[in-house]
Amino acid sequence: MEADRITGLAGRILESPEPTIVLDGTTMEVLAANPSVAELTGRELSQLVGNPPGFLTRPPELQGKGAGWE
Repeated sequence: MEADRITGLAGRILESPEPTIVLDGTTMEVLAANPSVAELTGRELSQLVGNPPGFLTRPPELQGKGAGWE
C-alpha cells in the first residue's frame, strides 16, 4: 500500500543521524513523488520543498528525544 511505503520512508528520515525534520503536507507530497528523497539530509529536503534551511528541523526543546515525540 502506498501509505505504508511513505510511512516507511518517513520513518527512515526520522531515525537518521541527520537533524530530524517535521514532516508536513508539502514534505509528504515530495516523498510520494520521489522516494529517493529518503536519502537526503534535513537541509537538502528543506531546500527541495522550498523552505529555508532549518525550517523543518526539530525544535530545540525536542532535540535528542526519540522519533515519537509528536
